[in-house]
Amino acid sequence: MDMESKKLDIFSDFFPDTIEILDNISELITIQDLNMRIVWANKASGQSVTTERSDLIGRKCYEIWHQRDIPCAGCPVVEALKSGRPSKSEIKTPDGRYWNIRSYPIRGKDTSIIGALELTQDITSQKKAEQALIESEKSYRHLYESSMIGWWRTSIKEGIFLKANLAAVNALGFESESDLIGKYRSTDFYPAEERQQLLKMLKEDGQVDRYEAHLTLRDGLKRTVLLSARAYPEKGFVEGSVINITDHKETLEALNRAINNYSNLYENLRDGAATVNMDGRIVECNPAFRKMLGYSKEEISNLSYNDITPPKWHAAEAGIINKQVLTNGYSENYEKEYRRKDGTIFPVELRTYLLKDASGKPTGMWAFVRDITELKRAEELLKRSERRYRSLVETITEGMAIVDFDENILFANSAACKIFGYTLEELIGINLRQIILPEDFNKILAETGKRKNGITSKYEFSIRRRDNQIRHLYISVTPYQDTYGNVEGAIGLFSDVTERKIEKEERQKLKDQLERAQRMESLAILAGGVAHDLNNILGPLVAYPEMILMKLPPDSPARKQIAMLGKSAREAADVIQDLLTLARRGRYEMKPTDINEVIESYLESANLAELKSRNPNILLETALDRDIGCISGSTPHLLKVIMNLVINAFDAMTSGGKLTIKTGQARLDKLYGGLSTIEKGDYIIVRVRDTGIGIEEKNLKYIFEPYYSKKEMGSSGSGLGLSVVYGIVKDHRGYYDVNSTVGVGTEFILYFPLCTTQVERHHDAQDTIGGTETILVIDDVAEQREIARELLSSLGYAVTTVNNGREAIKYLSKHSVDIIILDMIMEKDFDGLDTYGSILKYHPSQKAVIVSGFSATERVSQTMELGAGQYIKKPYTLKQLGLAIRKELDKNKIPSHA
Repeated sequence: MDMESKKLDIFSDFFPDTIEILDNISELITIQDLNMRIVWANKASGQSVTTERSDLIGRKCYEIWHQRDIPCAGCPVVEALKSGRPSKSEIKTPDGRYWNIRSYPIRGKDTSIIGALELTQDITSQKKAEQALIESEKSYRHLYESSMIGWWRTSIKEGIFLKANLAAVNALGFESESDLIGKYRSTDFYPAEERQQLLKMLKEDGQVDRYEAHLTLRDGLKRTVLLSARAYPEKGFVEGSVINITDHKETLEALNRAINNYSNLYENLRDGAATVNMDGRIVECNPAFRKMLGYSKEEISNLSYNDITPPKWHAAEAGIINKQVLTNGYSENYEKEYRRKDGTIFPVELRTYLLKDASGKPTGMWAFVRDITELKRAEELLKRSERRYRSLVETITEGMAIVDFDENILFANSAACKIFGYTLEELIGINLRQIILPEDFNKILAETGKRKNGITSKYEFSIRRRDNQIRHLYISVTPYQDTYGNVEGAIGLFSDVTERKIEKEERQKLKDQLERAQRMESLAILAGGVAHDLNNILGPLVAYPEMILMKLPPDSPARKQIAMLGKSAREAADVIQDLLTLARRGRYEMKPTDINEVIESYLESANLAELKSRNPNILLETALDRDIGCISGSTPHLLKVIMNLVINAFDAMTSGGKLTIKTGQARLDKLYGGLSTIEKGDYIIVRVRDTGIGIEEKNLKYIFEPYYSKKEMGSSGSGLGLSVVYGIVKDHRGYYDVNSTVGVGTEFILYFPLCTTQVERHHDAQDTIGGTETILVIDDVAEQREIARELLSSLGYAVTTVNNGREAIKYLSKHSVDIIILDMIMEKDFDGLDTYGSILKYHPSQKAVIVSGFSATERVSQTMELGAGQYIKKPYTLKQLGLAIRKELDKNKIPSHA
């Protein structure tokens, strides 16, 4: 049993025999609990709101009948529950009905109040009758007081004035009722003979009708009046009217003058006027009437009304005459057609009046007629204009709608229906609150306030379509006025700018990416110049420790210091290499590469082992897809990408966490992030995810910039880690996504185009780095020439050095060497490419190894295309230089046989 049924049972204890009786009473009866919720209602209550009474249970009366959120002021139920005494009140509901409400408290067995009985009677008819009576009395009183006819009442016995309105008072020459009432007799104003005549008529007939009397007022003035009177003996008074007709003759004379002028007025009317007898024969008409029909006065006198009216109008006009003219004495304005003398048909508008003789018998009809040909033409033009307007409104792609000040839609075109996702029938009458997103509705209310002041505006807002799609609209709104110029609402012209808004956001994102790329390029140019100079400076620090260690005895105490010096120099060279990677991208030695092997190579490296030893609370997991293809890449650079991403992840998990590295392959046309499109194709995907501190969204766009970091300065890395990742990924024609949530973690997703060529797998067994061949070192930096001489001499080679390309050409024009060591960056107008091209004129098969403080450039590639072999970067070690030279010298060398 539900709660409301239980409540009804409680109340039923107090009405065991009356529930059925109450149910059939015509008054509205409800039983309510202490919270004013209805627990029982009779049939009449449900019928009053055209619903099942079961739908009333549990609801509150002021919600149902008054559409309110709180009880009505003076609610008798509230008073009965509060005071414990019966209470009553009259209340008017929003639908215009009046109710007489009585409420009685209901007490429980312990005499405490447990609810209330409410009896409601619809007294609307009674109220309206009372109001009508009041209005009638007001109208009668107003008519009595303001009438131009004088009304009066005198006693039969004395003839004293008992009552008179202002017109009667004035007619007798007084200014106020108090001057007349109770002070004068009616006989004081009449001549004796007229007084006797009036008394005789009242005595014989009991009344006088429009008797012309001649009064002498108290100031001696003479006045002619029309008297009407009736005696009421049973009430003791005579009551009647008085009309001052002193100026009647003047009025008649004026009327005669008007009648004399009527002929001129009638003849000069611009509209037609005609009189017909009851047989429809035209007996009189003015010139305007004859002119519009094209007849002479003599011709038209022989015609009937039907002769000038096309037959299709005869029946309709006969109906108007019978129902309106003969019944009411006149017709409303109506339209029909006339036929001219030449047979042309034209439209007219007319109004017809009935003419009667003195006895009231109809004698004919009189009509005013207007030619409305031009009006009809204007109406047709207006209709055409409206059709064109409707066509325009329905064919424009922008939505159009009109709303009132309560935001209810009054009109909408087809485009508006399409934008909102509703049919026209559904849309008309709907409130904008049901469509506009809540966060934008205050904006709409503010704009509505502008419309009330006649202000036009443009703005954006968002809606939820019927299919729940969120769309963004741009609208231009102007005040909507009625025909009198009163502002009644707003008319809006709007378009769906959702796609445009998304495109704008994407354009902004691309702009940000371009600005970031330009910023990175500027930084790269600076980094390249600095790196080149540092490479030359670091050259001795990288090369000499290795040579010194070769010469020192194994037990020398200086070996440890020299080894640390060499290690630091090589680490500095690595940082410089990062700068070079940032400065001169895209010139790597690219070949088919298995990214899984690159990742595994790093997982086995000493660098990772050291990281893990410092961070034992970080778990590293891999999920490498063994079925993926390969990419075209540079293994050393890709290894640096993986290393930098792993270091970055470890730095983000200072309190421990989990690092996951995954690989996969997919066919894509956009990044997983969804916004950026990419060239459609197959991609190898690398995902590096940590559970660290995360990156704030506002900082994401800066993380690839050099030295931008939220970490403590100097706490880890060179500051170029992610910048190097960015550069290397772009050089591999790849893409990236970064997804991060503060406190949850960060995931880097790298996308590399699939390479169809298989990975080459071979092992270089060449370990010999020395020899006895002749070498020419070409370098514009004296320290670099000296380093190269000492390193190569220590390997057994015969070494000659020159300080620029022109000296090298001069030397080789007279000598020959087995191989040259060629620096790419020398004189501005004669670099390594220029030098090697000139040397080939003397020695077409000259072998060469290229060295440079920069990463490989286009000039390096062109030099290698001419025949130069190995390319190594400064600063180089003894082993790097020796292996490169040995490999080039042994190229195409015929092996010896035992």
